[in-house]
Amino acid sequence: MTTLLLLLLLGRFDQLIHVPPPDQASRRQILELYISRLTTRGPIDLDQLALHTNGFTGADLFNLCQRAGQLALKIAGTAYESVDAIESVHLWAAVNNTTPSAPKQVVDRYQQWARAATSSRQLQS
Repeated sequence: MTTLLLLLLLGRFDQLIHVPPPDQASRRQILELYISRLTTRGPIDLDQLALHTNGFTGADLFNLCQRAGQLALKIAGTAYESVDAIESVHLWAAVNNTTPSAPKQVVDRYQQWARAATSSRQLQS
């Protein structure tokens, strides 16, 4: 048994709440929010970004935008050069170099663990 399962069985936690990762429409909205705070140049296809970020949490999407900005600075070269905008290419590079923290395998494993914990608690009642 895992430590969390033991804590749940011992009554240390009253509830187990699962917050699933955002779906595609929600990821698009999150990306729209974070990207709207950035200065961008050229078209950025939020629908395609949302489609290719399955398994990304809201925090992952925030970090993705941060990485895109860091990449833009890195590409610019010296600190004396200013980066005036983030482009689509920076965001796609960040997508390709970011591992989602909630891929399907992790979500499936969590749901399996939650079912086991629920079954165990029902047996104790």
